Amino acid sequence: RVDSQNKQIEKQIADLHQKKKEFNSVTDNISEGLILLNKETEVVSINNAARQLFQTENQNAILSSEEIKDLIEKAKQGKEAETILRNEAIIRVIANPIYSHSVFTGISILAFDITNTYEAERTRKEFTANVSHELKTPLQTIMGSAELLQNHLVKQDDIPSFYEKIHQESSRMLTLIDDIIRLSQLDESSQVEEN
Repeated sequence: RVDSQNKQIEKQIADLHQKKKEFNSVTDNISEGLILLNKETEVVSINNAARQLFQTENQNAILSSEEIKDLIEKAKQGKEAETILRNEAIIRVIANPIYSHSVFTGISILAFDITNTYEAERTRKEFTANVSHELKTPLQTIMGSAELLQNHLVKQDDIPSFYEKIHQESSRMLTLIDDIIRLSQLDESSQVEEN
């Protein structure tokens, strides 16, 4: 009977080791950083991506930063918490409590490198600001010239040059708008290719 129980325990231990190997194999091959903590906030598992994102092999160094400590405290209170860390990369970190049968059993911490997304958004904002400025300039010229013509404040001899100015600035605006449409189409096609 004891021998049978020992064999059963050995089988369960072997199964657990196999499941742990499978879990580590999966987590080590994902690009997102994953850190699992037990209810005492001790590291149970940390994948390679997390070590690379946080640029350290020392898991205690990761957990000792004030931002991560704050996330852990919020997760211990049953809340999802999120922060952005900036070092050489820009990292989005999310901490969630883990429950088993409504009992708090630990915390999962996910980390994503959002540097490219952040840079793309910053570039897009700069582009939008520049486009707004570039469109505003010809519009002001067109409106100013049209207003002067409408109010008969232009000498008869100068009217053709005002019409020419309106035509030139309108053409400039059309060129800018065509460029924006082309860039938008390129951006959409590159997003489709990425997906």
